[in-house]
Amino acid sequence: MDTTPAGDILVGPLNRPLRRLAWPLAVGYLGQIGFNWVDMALVGRVGPDSLAAVGGTMYAIWCMIAFAELASAGTLALVARAVGARDPQRAGAAALTGLLFGAALTAAVAALGGQIPRWVVGIVNFEPAPAALGVDYLEVLCFGFPTLGGFLLLESIFRGAGETRLPMLVLAGSFALNAVLDVVLIFGLGPVPALGVQGAALATVGARGAGLLVLSAFLWRRRAALGLGRPRPGELSLRRALEIARIGAPVSAAGIAFSTIYLGLARITEGLGGTPAVAALGVGIRMESVSYMLMLAIGRAAGTIAGQNLGAVQPERARDAVRLALRWAVLCMLPITALLLAWPSGCMRIMTDDAAVIAEGSLYLRVVALALIPMAYEIVLDNVAGGVGDTAPAMAIVVVGTVIRIPLALGLAALGWGTLAVWYTISATMVLKGVAFWVWFRRERWLRTGLEGEPLAS
Repeated sequence: MDTTPAGDILVGPLNRPLRRLAWPLAVGYLGQIGFNWVDMALVGRVGPDSLAAVGGTMYAIWCMIAFAELASAGTLALVARAVGARDPQRAGAAALTGLLFGAALTAAVAALGGQIPRWVVGIVNFEPAPAALGVDYLEVLCFGFPTLGGFLLLESIFRGAGETRLPMLVLAGSFALNAVLDVVLIFGLGPVPALGVQGAALATVGARGAGLLVLSAFLWRRRAALGLGRPRPGELSLRRALEIARIGAPVSAAGIAFSTIYLGLARITEGLGGTPAVAALGVGIRMESVSYMLMLAIGRAAGTIAGQNLGAVQPERARDAVRLALRWAVLCMLPITALLLAWPSGCMRIMTDDAAVIAEGSLYLRVVALALIPMAYEIVLDNVAGGVGDTAPAMAIVVVGTVIRIPLALGLAALGWGTLAVWYTISATMVLKGVAFWVWFRRERWLRTGLEGEPLAS
């Protein structure tokens, strides 16, 4: 029996590899949500200004992570294809090129660490108190961004090779460390002063930095078992870096557009409902993120399976894997939809006891719950597109479906909808993007996507 990571991905029933890849991702991502909840709950105890600062600036963090996807998305696709084609030298070249490219990108974010926070708080148009806190929070994350972006890149290499359990374990350890550091640095302990939101950011950077070191060591020790060999002469080239950038650019552009538009929505929300509404949007998105992360796990598992099978010239198996993933996604989303519709205020109370924030956040959760199943199609198929390297159509869907949120929200606000203008805008565009991704999937052009200038045989 084939004992390489790609073994059951390329042959046999598809339930097994999808489950094997998805559950560690789901556990890791849900652990990340748990950490985010702890982070927000602790910050929320400092005060509503701190909660608004962290919640209102998370879109900038998404934007920086999307920038790092310029390297990680393309690296994932090339590694998956090479592993599926049983070419360890090419897989190793893709991984090493991606690491060098990613290091340059994250260093660029760190170099701008003194300017990005001020740009962000200016866009959101915070009130003075949360604005100052937002700058403190983002400065630490920007300067320490190589730890966040580096971990994302290493995880994409493991995932492209079909290994998701080890990154999950390292991520879980990182979250546990983060929770401990949060308590110490936010509130102070012994000789350590209380640093508030700046302490929350320092805890994130420190914990992710430790995780990055551990995952790097595992990648070095297990590179052969992952199917990553020493690159052949000439394979570590500018051409390969440009191929990674070509695949990753649409993913990165879509993520940056998504995050930038959310900054605009946060500004509109602040104008409609003030600081409590901005805080509610941040907390509500974190509550909704349970469903998002589950879909992300299923979609990324399906993307790895589809990418490796296209590398092995098995397009029918790639298509069947995606269909199975979509069925799993809908089954997972149904109980979450029911929970958010039935008990939104209880969900909000997990992270805040501010009555105004709970009231606004409950409205947000009820409205967005109506669009969670279309969102499942969007997230799963978007990640499949990344796994197979067909990222340009996915970018178009995400960018168009996201950019229209600003005029739609402004139009509904002009009609007197208040903060519901933003909530319904988010929900409606989630439905539109889900339908558009379904059309992309049904057309099946992604099954004929070739990488590195090589057409995929039929």
